[in-house]
Amino acid sequence: MPWADREMARSSEEVRSQPRMGRLFAWLAATRSPGVIVEVGTAFGISGMYWVAGLEQAGAGTLLTFDPNETWHEIAARNIARIGARATAVPRTVEAGLGDVLAGRRIDLCFIDAIHTEAFVTAQLDLLFPHLSPSALVLLDDITFSDDMAACWRTLAADARFCAALSLDSRVGILELPA
Repeated sequence: MPWADREMARSSEEVRSQPRMGRLFAWLAATRSPGVIVEVGTAFGISGMYWVAGLEQAGAGTLLTFDPNETWHEIAARNIARIGARATAVPRTVEAGLGDVLAGRRIDLCFIDAIHTEAFVTAQLDLLFPHLSPSALVLLDDITFSDDMAACWRTLAADARFCAALSLDSRVGILELPA
């Protein structure tokens, strides 16, 4: 099925982070205790709620979550705030807002979940990369969404900048930077 047709056919259940993966997000935030998590593609804030739950459990850190859709931003900000106060929902693209919001801090964990094409994911990762901490984790959602995303994942999983790559449930890819 062509990408555009598949995009139109996706239900909200398919798009949102599933509880099993969300629990992993919360566990990663709780156990790694990152100072800064950057999420690209807030949507309605479901994954953000899991990230913040983990940060609350860790008792430290903040989530910076980016989405330019004003309607979604309002919904997401309310949803995430119900879990905790460790998040800043930014109503801009990561390209337009990262420098202002990051303010010189390093990114310990990032989740790229916006436009699922190799061109966008690669450009966003290139923007984020200079701000990543040693041993940072980069998570990519929908790595098998399309042939284009599958190729993107294969390329990044083999990228020498990362010391490890893992695919979970053929949905989320995890990349680790060396220490």
